[in-house]
Amino acid sequence: MVITTRATIGKLGVQSPWPHFDEEINLYLKLAGNLMDKLSVSSAELMEIVLRSPNVNQIAIGKQLGIKQNSVSGRWSRSYAQDLLDVEQMFRKKLTMLTR
Repeated sequence: MVITTRATIGKLGVQSPWPHFDEEINLYLKLAGNLMDKLSVSSAELMEIVLRSPNVNQIAIGKQLGIKQNSVSGRWSRSYAQDLLDVEQMFRKKLTMLTR
């Protein structure tokens, strides 16, 4: 099984042996990309930490960023962090279902 990614003018996509999978995941990626395009620098920093360490808590994030937990909470909401993590999790779930 080979899944390739394709990037064109800043857009990310997936091309796999499963066209229905590609269509659905590419829609998710398009919507997630629209959210990420609107992130502030501080929200993007938060997302980088979360994506690199998915189990990190807000207190630890705050220490890394030099801010308080309540500020992390605000950034979390403004960055659509949970929505972006849900897209990433759905990709993994769908891929697992296809490769069984």
